[in-house]
Parts: sequence; structure tokens; C-alpha cells
Amino acid sequence: MNLPTLPTLTDIEVSSLVQEFNSLPRRHIVPSGPEPNKWVFGLHVVPIPPAGYLLFIVNPASGIVQGEGPLPIETRPLSTSEQRDRGRKIAILLLKAFVSKLGRTDAPEYYKVAPWEWVAEDTQLAASVSSALQALGVRSELCDVGVATEQERDITTGRFAGFLEDLVRTMRAAREST
Repeated sequence: MNLPTLPTLTDIEVSSLVQEFNSLPRRHIVPSGPEPNKWVFGLHVVPIPPAGYLLFIVNPASGIVQGEGPLPIETRPLSTSEQRDRGRKIAILLLKAFVSKLGRTDAPEYYKVAPWEWVAEDTQLAASVSSALQALGVRSELCDVGVATEQERDITTGRFAGFLEDLVRTMRAAREST
């Protein structure tokens, strides 16, 4: 069984995405309320065939979540160039998520904002995405990717568990209705 592949963007499309992301306003709070505009992201396995990683993005304070992907699950350690390539793919998915208002197509345009701060669930992911953002030409203040605290990782893990339960329930209901 083959994992669906991410659409390949041309250099011009990536450049356009970066330009659009760089033009987004940045605010201390999320557009939907008083919560901080801080986002935690990480790769989580979705075990539903075809299994893959989902880039899971969470605002711990508001509970807003967004998933992007899938990305293939590696069965061996990644080489340096493969880590760089994966970091680039994740960076592009992050930019796409924020440019698209985190999937909220019916949300007003003011929902299109860049994060004030973003952190990865682990050090290696933070470093590879930070390097990729720099290489892509993302504005410098958004190339600094921190590392999530234990509390933020716990919140993200809990949100992902709920997301996965909802996904399984939805898929089961769809199968039963056919």
C-alpha cells in the first residue's frame, strides 16, 4: 500500500508561499480570542492505513488544532540530507497552514496571521525546521523555532489523542453508512 504523496510545489510556488506568509501580520494573541499566539507542532503517527505522520499544530491555550500531511514514516534513521528535506517539507506545511487560516476556510480574512511564537515538540525537529525556514527566506523573527515545554507537549499529546479518536469515529461511521 502506497502512502499518498504531498503535492510537489515548484520553486515559484514555494517562493510565492513564502512571500505570502512573510506578508501576514503578527499579533500577540490569536484572532479568535485573548489566548497567546503561540503554536506547538510535532509529527504524530496516524495508524489508519495508509499509516503516516501528520504534522499536528496546536495552540495550547485555545485548543485550536490543525493537521497537515501526511508524511511517510521512516523505517530507518534519516541521513543528514533526508533530515534537511523533511525539515523543508514540514516548514512548507507550516507556512501553508498559516496562510490558509489553519484550515478555517469560512473564517474572516483577519484570521490570516503568522504565529507570534512557535515551538516544536523536540529539539531535532526545532533545529531542522528553523534551518529550513531560514533557507526558504522566511522573515528572520519567525525562523527561531523553540522547543516545547513538557506541559505543552502533554497538551499536544492529549489534543492529538482526541483528534485521532474523532477521526476513527468519523471513518467508522462513514463505513457503516455505505
